[in-house]
Amino acid sequence: MAGSPRRFFLPEYGFHEVEFECEFDGVALHYAIEVLPAGAGETFENITTLVFTPDDNKRRYGWFAASPFLPGFRYRPYSASGEPGSWQDVAAPVERLVIQPKQPEVRRVREAFAVSESVKHQPGRWV
Repeated sequence: MAGSPRRFFLPEYGFHEVEFECEFDGVALHYAIEVLPAGAGETFENITTLVFTPDDNKRRYGWFAASPFLPGFRYRPYSASGEPGSWQDVAAPVERLVIQPKQPEVRRVREAFAVSESVKHQPGRWV
């Protein structure tokens, strides 16, 4: 039709929703991730935290893609303390994403016994 505006359908633009399913390994009692829309700044207001338990292992996350060129999202393991994990990018919207809890790295600890010269040792007792 000449002279009429063309309408384009851009499925990447607009509201999207994904279901996260956490597959527990029988060891973890809970797991949490942080989710952020693609292109959004890493601020408290933009990050959503999702918490999973073995009895409640599914969560839905929705976001608005303001650009058809950035329709996806990213997620990472939640870190209550210490350095946050690295982001995993999901470039295009998906309906369902299965994740598995990452167990913290186990490090061996070496114990050492220290004696101070200013402390006198008495058999069976430290003073």
